[in-house]
Amino acid sequence: MIQRIQTLYLLAALSVNIIFMFAPLASDAQNKRVFADHTFTLALGVLTSVGLLYSIFLFSNRKRQMLACKMVGVATLSELAVALFGFTLNSSSGFSSQSWGTILPLSALVMIYLAYRAINRDEKLVRSADRLR
Repeated sequence: MIQRIQTLYLLAALSVNIIFMFAPLASDAQNKRVFADHTFTLALGVLTSVGLLYSIFLFSNRKRQMLACKMVGVATLSELAVALFGFTLNSSSGFSSQSWGTILPLSALVMIYLAYRAINRDEKLVRSADRLR
């Protein structure tokens, strides 16, 4: 259901995650941009995107949607860690500067957290309404 705020947060996190897969992460010493083009990083990006899409369609089961948000948050953290540390370990010359692509998973994590809070707020509202019946 698109009119729910958590769905909008999850859609924004999905779009940011898709942009992350094609964004430059850093520049090396030769001023050449480094992208997230390793197979494992792209696989984690696709897995995270599928998880976000799955959690959007779990609007009828809020407990599962909260669990899916937690799992997607962990996948996003691991995606960021693999992208940054994998390039750092494999790069012989090192990175001279990071690019705007490294901020994207962090902003996706914030959006996932906001969606989780909104889902939890809905769950508390439903529980309080059930108590009144």
